[in-house]
Amino acid sequence: MILKKPLAVLFSLIFALFSATAEFNPPQMTNFIMDTAGIIDGGTKKELHGLIKSVERQTGIQIAILTLPSLDGESIEEVSIKTTEAWNLGQKGADNGILITVAKNDRKIRIEVGYGLEEILTDTKCGLIIRNVIAPEFKNGDYSAGIEKGVKILASLAAGDEEVQKALDEAEKAESEEDSGLADLIPLIFFALFFIIVVSDKAGFGPFGLYWLISLLTGRPYTRRWSNHHSTFTPFSTFDSDSDSGFGGFSGGSSNHDSGGGGSFGGGGASGSW
Repeated sequence: MILKKPLAVLFSLIFALFSATAEFNPPQMTNFIMDTAGIIDGGTKKELHGLIKSVERQTGIQIAILTLPSLDGESIEEVSIKTTEAWNLGQKGADNGILITVAKNDRKIRIEVGYGLEEILTDTKCGLIIRNVIAPEFKNGDYSAGIEKGVKILASLAAGDEEVQKALDEAEKAESEEDSGLADLIPLIFFALFFIIVVSDKAGFGPFGLYWLISLLTGRPYTRRWSNHHSTFTPFSTFDSDSDSGFGGFSGGSSNHDSGGGGSFGGGGASGSW
């Protein structure tokens, strides 16, 4: 009888110790791309870092990526919000941060959005981007492509790109329709969105892939021009991913240390799986 109480206390302490060590602790952010799961290839990391830094310089918006091997029993929502609290992405007062969290073994994705971007990056739009842009690439095992496309669309939308906004509005409308025929247009809309952002840029056609076609039809020389948005956001093809010459490791130890700007989050965004 005398030993029962000390043993109970001992077991309680051991249980509390294991519970505490099992709780997720976000890694210290040394870079906007914290690929602890090792699923993003080096070339994509370098390109994305250049893009993310350009977006930050021109708009103040901070985008970060966290990949994990496993959630270790926690929900991706808990892991994501704990990370945003630790990293403080976005400008203080503007709260314009974005975090993409990927848990490889759990096959979970989350886009976490700062207070200041919740009206633009709505829960619905974040869900559309996960389901129609990121998840399909993940299903094919191409994590680099899924994250790259997701970041580019999120950056464009957050910075006020009207073409991307329109495409997502149409996709949102189509998804909400009960008419299955209209819903079938969603893949076509996202194919157009992909062409606008990725294909036209990589092929050198300009930001929307239209001026090249006009040149082809009219015979006039092709000249790169940019749409006149209210945003000061520079189109992707002008980004120089090599501009950050001090850029080193991606999950710690980089001499070019990235850090949050004091922004806040309130749970806006969406989660998904593949």
